[in-house]
Amino acid sequence: MTPSTMDEMQTKMMLYMMPVMMTSFMLFLPAGLCLYILTNSILSIGQQKLVERQFGMAPASQAAATENKKDFARLGLNRPSGR
Repeated sequence: MTPSTMDEMQTKMMLYMMPVMMTSFMLFLPAGLCLYILTNSILSIGQQKLVERQFGMAPASQAAATENKKDFARLGLNRPSGR
């Protein structure tokens, strides 16, 4: 079973609200912890990109979209439209 893709409204909310929330959380944390979280996030993104490039994989979002299309086609359904 593949996870469902996000609605447009959810995508916009994640795009704009998550950075604001993370910034507000980090304002009140000790500087060392903020530096650790930032460094860990950057290294995790780099590691993911390296693995995708090394193994010739499509990025996770493209892979999930492809799987959803296959599932809908297999079931004979039209792809649901966003609201």
